[in-house]
Amino acid sequence: MATSGTVSATTYPVQYIINQAVRLCKIPTPDITAENLLTAKQDLFLLFSSLANQGAPLWCIEKIILPMETNQVELKTPVGTVDILNGNFRSVSRVTGGYSSSAGGVANYAFDEDYDTACIQTSVNGNISVNFGTETLITTVGIMPYGNQTYDLEFQRSYDAITWVTVYAPGETDYLDKKWVWYDIDSNLAAQYFRVRETGGETLEIREFFVGNTPLEIPLARMNRDDYTNLPNKTFSSNRSLQFWFDRQRVQPTMYLWPAPNFAASFNQIVIWRQRHIEDVTNYTQEVDVPQRWLDAVVFSLAYRLALKLPNVAADLTILKAEMREAMYYAQAEERDRSPVYFQANISPYTR
Repeated sequence: MATSGTVSATTYPVQYIINQAVRLCKIPTPDITAENLLTAKQDLFLLFSSLANQGAPLWCIEKIILPMETNQVELKTPVGTVDILNGNFRSVSRVTGGYSSSAGGVANYAFDEDYDTACIQTSVNGNISVNFGTETLITTVGIMPYGNQTYDLEFQRSYDAITWVTVYAPGETDYLDKKWVWYDIDSNLAAQYFRVRETGGETLEIREFFVGNTPLEIPLARMNRDDYTNLPNKTFSSNRSLQFWFDRQRVQPTMYLWPAPNFAASFNQIVIWRQRHIEDVTNYTQEVDVPQRWLDAVVFSLAYRLALKLPNVAADLTILKAEMREAMYYAQAEERDRSPVYFQANISPYTR
């Protein structure tokens, strides 16, 4: 008999997980109420939130590019950040060329490093392009809008300014006036032309459009609270930040940079690898933000939580707890990337 021929193609929505958990509780189907289903969805949220306290799920580690502003000490991380695993100061070389705008406005204003000027186009779905004169690799782009805007942008490259290939499309995004938004371009192909194009029916109003390459990243040292609070001059500025203290606030944890970036660092960025929370569960038809290898552990953990709360539970709690612990153990034990680990002894503090 032939196999399905597919791998990991089965959709397993929230409803399936709840159904399996309820069956493990041995609750009769007629006794399942809308309140029971709501309790199960709420418990999934609590379960996923608690997993952040049990290590860093590999799928919840992601790269975030944070903009730097002149003399800005506090750098808020995105909502849902649990911890910063790595933080780097990044400088990028700006690539120049010939500039043009497809829909009016002064294209040069988007490249003059003056935040008070802007290329304001006069019709929708326009683009702003750069001709480098020779094939050039672009690794990083930045957008600073004029006014608060909602754009659906596409970043595109071309060899002849006729055929354009989209190399990155962030989707519909809200952009705040005079605030940088940075993107990395995961493409190793060089081209002579590069542009940003609006596709969502809006008119481009751009203060600055940055295209760059040759990024240089230098690790930031992490301080504890005592070291940061004991700094004699917390507003001391430099063209490169060296350290940070991570203040784990309730909603938006904050990085406190030192030294503070001065104007020379206005095109630089802080690149962090953060641990985030697992995505929220908002309805019964969506999939949960966990990989397939974790589904069994999620089902058993939810079943045990429900067994402690719901009436008419016929399952043996001792057995259910043991099954939950075993499933969770195997899931957590496999949550590793198998990369080699190197240890190097350092006895220099004890030697002359």
